[in-house]
Amino acid sequence: MVNRKFEHLVRAYGAAFRRHSMEWLLPERCHICHGPSQTTQALCKECHLALYNQRLTVLSSCARCALPLTAEATSSVFCAWCIRQRPLFERCIAANVYASHSARLVNSLKHSMQLPAARIIADEMARSIKTFYGADPSRQSSASIPISHVDLVVPVPLHQRRLRQRGFNQAIEIGKPLCRQLSLPLALNACQRLRDAHSQQGLSRRQRARNLRGAFTATCEVTGKHVALLDDVVTTTSTANAAAQSLLDAGAISCEVWCFARTPAPD
Repeated sequence: MVNRKFEHLVRAYGAAFRRHSMEWLLPERCHICHGPSQTTQALCKECHLALYNQRLTVLSSCARCALPLTAEATSSVFCAWCIRQRPLFERCIAANVYASHSARLVNSLKHSMQLPAARIIADEMARSIKTFYGADPSRQSSASIPISHVDLVVPVPLHQRRLRQRGFNQAIEIGKPLCRQLSLPLALNACQRLRDAHSQQGLSRRQRARNLRGAFTATCEVTGKHVALLDDVVTTTSTANAAAQSLLDAGAISCEVWCFARTPAPD
């Protein structure tokens, strides 16, 4: 079992090494459309603008779970889901709406193993987090507490089977450059996924929550700590809620969620 896991990791990172080696020889490509890169973020100008237009703001999203709100619903601070049942986490800070270009950037990282895409995602997340906490002096803060109150950043873990298939955890790859920018500790082994839940795609919010019940456990000391859970995409908050539950049960004072993209409510 160990040898098989090691062989898979060698193949996965070997493929990534070959691809990155070619980037030294060939012009850098846009990580979304794969055309010539024209910006410092390894994106073409069109995709960079599209990603900019998909950014979420505090005024256009739920103050608790960051669900993108319609024009009719923006008069309310919280979405209907959070009013009906408050999540276990304090807040979700999301950089972008999960839509065409943000979705393709996530897929470039997760399914095409374009690991440099993690840096672009981290840059977008750092911008939104700094804006929320007032660490960006050019923007108005939405928080009354400094970002330094966060003690640990915890990547949402993959189950070992999924990790062997993919070869890496995208939340960790995003977390490395993100935590360097924010000067916060990244706790790689603070949370473990105990079982691999069935695919979440196509499931309702209630089905997702049931599917993830008891799926996570805290594996390091978090007593008395404020924790930020990190993931690439938040869909229904079921995964974030289940992971937050495990950390709060282990003694964490609070959990918040940081993600790159937040999916809109289904039509």
